Amino acid sequence: MEIGDEDMQIDFSYNGEKRKEEYIRKVISLLISAISIFFVSRVTLIREVAPFGVALLLILVQHLKKSEVVVVSIMSILGYATVGDKVGPIILYITYVITIGIISLILSKRKMQLQICVQYMAIFFISYAYKIIFSNANYGMGLFLTFIEMIAIIPIYYIFKFSISSMSSIRTNYLFNSEEIASMALLISVIVAGFWGIDILGVHIANVLGIIIIIMASLVFGNGMGIIFSIAIGVMIGINSEGLMIIVGTYALVSMTIEIIRESGKMLAIVGGIIAFIIIYISGNTSSYIGIWDGAIAFLIAFAIPQNVYNFLEREFNFEVKRERAYESYGDKIKKAVNQRMSTYSNVLEDISNILKQLTISAEKNYKDMGEESVYNLVEKVCSRCSMKNQCWEKETYYTYAAFEELIDNILYNNEDIPEELNRKCINRTMIKKISSELKTSIMIRDIYQKKQIEGREILSNNISHMANSIEEIINEFQNDISFDVREERNIAYAFNKSGIDYKDLSCINTKEGRLVVNVKLNYCRGTDFCVRNIIPIISRAVKREMCVGNENCCIDRNKNLCTVSFEERPQFYVSSCIKVIPKEGEVDSGDNSYFGKGRNGEYNIFLSDGMGSGKVADQDSSIVIDLVKKLTESGLSMDTVIDTLNSIMSLKFNEEEKFATLDIANIDLYRGELELIKVGAAATFIKRGEEVKVINNTTLPIGVLDKPDVQINNISLDNGDIIVMLSDGVIDCQKGDEGDYSWLEEYLKTCKTNSQELIRDGIIKEAMKLSKGHIKDDMTLIVSKTFKVMD
Repeated sequence: MEIGDEDMQIDFSYNGEKRKEEYIRKVISLLISAISIFFVSRVTLIREVAPFGVALLLILVQHLKKSEVVVVSIMSILGYATVGDKVGPIILYITYVITIGIISLILSKRKMQLQICVQYMAIFFISYAYKIIFSNANYGMGLFLTFIEMIAIIPIYYIFKFSISSMSSIRTNYLFNSEEIASMALLISVIVAGFWGIDILGVHIANVLGIIIIIMASLVFGNGMGIIFSIAIGVMIGINSEGLMIIVGTYALVSMTIEIIRESGKMLAIVGGIIAFIIIYISGNTSSYIGIWDGAIAFLIAFAIPQNVYNFLEREFNFEVKRERAYESYGDKIKKAVNQRMSTYSNVLEDISNILKQLTISAEKNYKDMGEESVYNLVEKVCSRCSMKNQCWEKETYYTYAAFEELIDNILYNNEDIPEELNRKCINRTMIKKISSELKTSIMIRDIYQKKQIEGREILSNNISHMANSIEEIINEFQNDISFDVREERNIAYAFNKSGIDYKDLSCINTKEGRLVVNVKLNYCRGTDFCVRNIIPIISRAVKREMCVGNENCCIDRNKNLCTVSFEERPQFYVSSCIKVIPKEGEVDSGDNSYFGKGRNGEYNIFLSDGMGSGKVADQDSSIVIDLVKKLTESGLSMDTVIDTLNSIMSLKFNEEEKFATLDIANIDLYRGELELIKVGAAATFIKRGEEVKVINNTTLPIGVLDKPDVQINNISLDNGDIIVMLSDGVIDCQKGDEGDYSWLEEYLKTCKTNSQELIRDGIIKEAMKLSKGHIKDDMTLIVSKTFKVMD
């Protein structure tokens, strides 16, 4: 296979850019992980216990490559090494880190659960051996102390894991709850506490960072979340600096003051925090743990941080602000949904307009052809028995025909003169005058009939009224049909972020039937079955319902490299259809047209139309019916409105040669297994269930015959394996002399042993051909459908 240089260049450019972005992202992620674990490893819970670094390392090694595992392990060792004498058995924790790293490297290709179990067991036995050998503890006491140490690691491990998982949802539409914010606050507080003992010119870096974070949290979150940050950071710094109560109290008062004044703006809120800090500093013994310069530098930096940073954090983490923005976006989504529906319907109106133009052009052509037809009629009556026929038509064909053509033009324009050529040589001039007078009367009658098109204006007016009612129906349906499900959207967003699905937009809609529809905009998956393999299981677990891809599959925007996919609840039924079309004997085109496939709102549609007569004219009529029904139903109109609109259009007949068309509709609700049969002049439908056959006959008139359509509606409950047979009357009327007798078909379906729709279709056609002795006297169309029920 040859590929052009230009195509190769584009492909490589795209892949190269993606690889570069991915590399930068991984480097930044590794850098953050390494720095974080260094400072976390420096934090102690009590003097002899420092489980934070071990817990964080157990999480990080699950997601890193071998080389990255080595980097974070080294950083953790360096962190523990800088603890000094705060933790007695430093060598023990360094051993833990080395053991976790080695096990992760050895079992990198094994299941994650196995790695974690082996790592915990190894830490347990190393701790127990250390206490027996080096701490001189007896077996029982050593086991107890080891158990206590493991108990300290486990909750920290799960808190950190929950926090990191929550942080992965940053820069998405996900709404964080208070538990997630609290877990992130704890992880941040541990990292900040890792700066203990690091002073620059007497300024405690841990206090500076702690106060800055507390100020930002108080301004961003409100609702007491700043106090949660202040307590978490204060506790962790206090434990490691032996000033627990003073630090916690100072941070909490500063945070509470800022939260109270935050609605007045950043400047006033920070000034309030400064006043609270100064009051505590003057009245209390805080200088040993929090210096005046610690607070001064922290408040100064908080002042200097740009407002757009606070705005970004507020949009990202403040639940109320983010929810309001989500509601605002819902308004845009609603407008977009309305525009899409109205646009669809506008296209349908345009199609109707084009069809009316086609019919008008056809009528005008018929009117122009009237003169030519009149020439032949006049010649037949005047010249067929004339003794001079050979002279006029064999030797002077051109002049004779031109003369008759001129005569017809004179008649059409109310000129009674006979052309000079006919006056000179025609021996039947008297007959010409008599027949011309009769022909003039005939033409006038036909002209009057043609002018009856004006009456179509009234029908057209009614049709426009139907259009207006249809628009109103769409609006009402839109108001009652669509409700956004914020709760399910939040669940899916959380599941996507947790699973690493990079989505651009997400909306969940509950239809009026109570079914969930999920619309997701993703990076273009390049034609793979990504949605089926990855997205559907995630959505199904998140909403606790079985989901499937909607009927439209992916809608790809190649310019933006995005695809939009619609997911819906998995239906209880599926339908498979097959068709056979045989034109009338001697005809190339069949006068029947049909369509079957999945429609809107979980329905499966089967449409069949039989144009009266055969050939191209019948094909045109039935094709218009099927095309309009399909487009009108896709626009969301009810079936009553669809049929009324179609009847108004098809009743606009511009000449007597135009015929009518039948309409046979089967709507199958795939969720409830309900069949709605709508017949307008259509042939019978047969439903086979085992050896039982139900016949739905019909006595209505075709579409467009009456001002108000003659409609028959039947509702039937379906079951697994039911066979639905829909056909045109050419199949039933195959027996000469027994037209309309369908007993042979009913008997065939009762005795038929197969349940395959294809074999039943072929069998019916074979039986019909046998009865008609191979002569097809009308168009035959046969659609056989089978229902399949999903078994739980």
